[in-house]
Formats: sequence, structure tokens, C-alpha cells
Amino acid sequence: MSAKSDDLLPSDELDPEDIDDNDIIDDDDLLFEAVEALKDGEDEELDTDDDDLDKVDPEVSLDILAPARGVVELGDDPVRLYLKDIGSIELLDVNHEFWLAARMDAIRRLDVITRQHPTASRGGSPQNQVFRALYEEFATAWKRAREDIIRLKYECPDFLLTYAEARRLRQTWQSEEPSYLRTYLDNGLWGRDPFWNEIAKKAFLVFISLYALPDETAEYVLAYLQKNSKLPPESSFVRYLPPDDELRLEISKLRRLAYEAHNAIIRANLRLVVSVAKRYIGRGSSFLDL
Repeated sequence: MSAKSDDLLPSDELDPEDIDDNDIIDDDDLLFEAVEALKDGEDEELDTDDDDLDKVDPEVSLDILAPARGVVELGDDPVRLYLKDIGSIELLDVNHEFWLAARMDAIRRLDVITRQHPTASRGGSPQNQVFRALYEEFATAWKRAREDIIRLKYECPDFLLTYAEARRLRQTWQSEEPSYLRTYLDNGLWGRDPFWNEIAKKAFLVFISLYALPDETAEYVLAYLQKNSKLPPESSFVRYLPPDDELRLEISKLRRLAYEAHNAIIRANLRLVVSVAKRYIGRGSSFLDL
């Protein structure tokens, strides 16, 4: 394989140092709309089984990639190595896409608050004010979502299940258990009814806020709600925020998880591209052209 062909291979992972914060998302609603678009396109989803690449006869499909002169061993052929590597990547289902989007949107929300939210510009430590502003948004979104859902005479989402799912996302996005919140929102109106779409946006903000809160703070919010059947006042919430140095570490951790989510989506999309392209091997175009 020539160096020129090797240069055509896509990079399947990004370094956090190479990504600007604004590159994660440029528009306030882009990630959420992407999740909605995924919902709308479920019925048209391609059949891309994880074992698709394994079903292709390597003697037929990969011979097209061989150079015109000589034989290149597998260990020396970057295209073959790339296919072997990308073939090990799992395709994403709608739940995994939902969770990865939530990880990315959480740090984006904190960045937006840092730049724009009026509470974040008040006196006091910047990190403390950012989480205080996030809590204000969270409490307002939860209250209004419940009011709108009750107005529609629907059952409100279970806060405990939403909380548990959001906190689990801090540990992994690869759970085999379906997303409770996504299942709740997917009632036939999501993506079709503007009023329900607004409810879904509020519910998603609640979810990413619960995900972003520090452990001790999130536990306090849950305990207070279970005891008093309402969210704690802001004055009480602030007292349970950790010190500034710990909040800085929390933000750094959330940023790292967002970059990991960003890279996971890129690699899964490359896997999907390979899965689709291999169907057209042997039909007159080289694999690299596909």
C-alpha cells in the first residue's frame, strides 16, 4: 500500500487538545434536535449487524485493495489493519446515542452558563455560581415540565428512575438496559407535536443537570425531594456544593467524558460507513473510492 493511499484513511479518534469547546456543538438545540432526528429515522434505519464485516469473504472483498504489483501481507497493509480495527467497534443503538448526546450536551450547557447566564456573573467563586445557575435552570425545567404534562393529563416521569439513569451515565454509556427517560418521551408525539417537543427539551435539561451535579450534591437533592416531595430551595442547595477546587475537578471530569463521547460517536459512524460501503465491493469501484 502506498503512502498516498494511506493518507486517504480517516482518523477515527480525536485528541481533546485538538478540539475547541465550541466544536462540540455550535447551536443550543443542535444535540437535542439530533436526538429527535434519530427518533424520526428509526423506521428507516439501515440493517447494519455488527457481524456484517465478518460475513464478507476477505478473499473477494479485500483483493480489490491489493496493489497491482506484488503481494502485501496483512500486517503491512494499513487498509486491512484499519478494517480489522474498525470492525471491532460496536454500532450504536438509540439508547447509546441518547446517552452520548447527554454527556456532550452537559458540558456544553455549563460552558454556555459560564459565558451567558446572569447568575454566573454574580459575586463569589465562578465554579460555585455556574452550578448554582445550573440548578436554577434544572428546578425551573422540572417544575414547568410537570405542569405541562399534567395539563395533558399524562403521568409525570418518575424522578427516581430519571435520577438513577443520569447518575449511572457518569459511570458508563454502554448499559444494556434501555433508557427510561427516552422510553418515556417516545410516546408517539416526540418529533411530531411541538408542545410535546418542548416538554422533551425540559426533561432533557433535567436529565443532563442531574448528570452534571457532583455526587454529594445530587444525593442531597434526591434525599430532600424524597422527604419533602419538592426540590430544595437554592439557599440549601448551595450549602451542599463542594469547595471550588473540587468543582473544578468535576468540570474537568465532565469535559473528559464529553470528549470520550465525541470520539465514540465518530468511531461508530466510521464503522457504519464501512458496513455500508462493503456492500458495494466488487461492483466496479474500489473500496477506497467507496
